[in-house]
Amino acid sequence: NIIINAGTANAGAVIKVRGYGQDARHVWVILGIAGCKTVFVATINEDITLRSVFGDEPEIFILGCIIDGNEKYLSHYGLSPVLNSLSDAKT
Repeated sequence: NIIINAGTANAGAVIKVRGYGQDARHVWVILGIAGCKTVFVATINEDITLRSVFGDEPEIFILGCIIDGNEKYLSHYGLSPVLNSLSDAKT
């Protein structure tokens, strides 16, 4: 309901890929019908899993911190991390 009533604003949803007994594909179908175009996940693995299912849509952001060595996955898969600290920005 929030997404439907957001007008021109963009609203996003935080989802667990394998959480709470729900399949992410089914959750995304409902969110997509409601007009959601942005999803937040906890980890790089969750982002990669969703990318393999959905391709370029939706826009997916990783909330988990950036760990040294994961940068190669960010560029290879075109992932978008949320920067939580100055340390994340320097990584």
